[in-house]
Formats: sequence, C-alpha cells, structure tokens
Amino acid sequence: MARKYIGNVSVHTNPIGEIVLKRDPEGKWNADNAMDLELTIRNLAKKHKLPVNAYTIYKPEKVDATAVLTAVLLSNKWGAPFIALLPAPTVADTAKPAKKPTKLA
Repeated sequence: MARKYIGNVSVHTNPIGEIVLKRDPEGKWNADNAMDLELTIRNLAKKHKLPVNAYTIYKPEKVDATAVLTAVLLSNKWGAPFIALLPAPTVADTAKPAKKPTKLA
C-alpha cells in the first residue's frame, strides 16, 4: 500500500537515460507541490527528449476520461518516491458521516 511521501525529492536521469525521482534532503520538491513537480517532469522530458521511467508517474488504467486528476507524491513499499495521478476526491467522498460504535456483547 502506498503512503504519502514525507521528505524532499529531486529529478534525475538514471543510467538508461530515463527521468526518475530520487530522495534528496535538500531537494526542491515535496508532497505539497506535487502538481508542479509532475508538470516539470513532463516539460523536462520534452525539452531533453528523454522518456519518463514507468515507475516515476503512475496513472490508473480505469479512469473516466472526464475525471479531474490530481498529482500526489507517494512512496512505494521500499520507500522510493513516485507520483500518482489520482481522481480528485469529491465532496460526497470527504463528507461521509462516521458510524457510531455499537456495543455487540
């Protein structure tokens, strides 16, 4: 299960010539500016004509074409950062009332 990445990251190229995210305590990017990071990665890919690593940006396959996607900086099970493009939560999703606990026995 992916969790929100805590810390800073930088954009690098790997030995294969792909754009990747790396942990960097002095990096410019973090979870607060993930949308800007995603745009920067795409612009760098166009500018330098480099592919983006498949594990750097994740976009779910089954997403409605009209859905608004939000970039979120997450970490995989090994702690490496990646960007997930997820549908923005709706008001109905965030405003669900919590169930009151009931005594069963």
